[in-house]
Amino acid sequence: MIATLRGRHMRRVGLGIGAAAAALALTAPPASAEYLVGVSVSSDNGHRYAGSTYAVTIAYTPLYGSPPVTGETKLAIVPKNHPGDFRLIAVQIVNNVGNLTWTPPYADEYHLQSNGSNETVVTVENR
Repeated sequence: MIATLRGRHMRRVGLGIGAAAAALALTAPPASAEYLVGVSVSSDNGHRYAGSTYAVTIAYTPLYGSPPVTGETKLAIVPKNHPGDFRLIAVQIVNNVGNLTWTPPYADEYHLQSNGSNETVVTVENR
């Protein structure tokens, strides 16, 4: 699944099977979907700039009423075209089942894609 956020607007893209699945999607979220909802992002030296490393806490809200699971990891911000542009590359998460919560720093647009394992690849482009 790929989700794209532009400013405060979010568009979710998922796969459904048949008309019944499409009708169900109108009333309940699909079990395989990941929804972007908050993440606490802080750098290890207090500054935000291209090439720095950030500590990220990712909160999950499971689909079936289980308590939220929290994972912590590191992510790298690398320059894209110039120091004003950056891109978040690979983010390792502890569990990709449930609703993923994410707020990237200074991002106008980003894409989240799960590869089916416990790894989620996040790309952030600041334009």
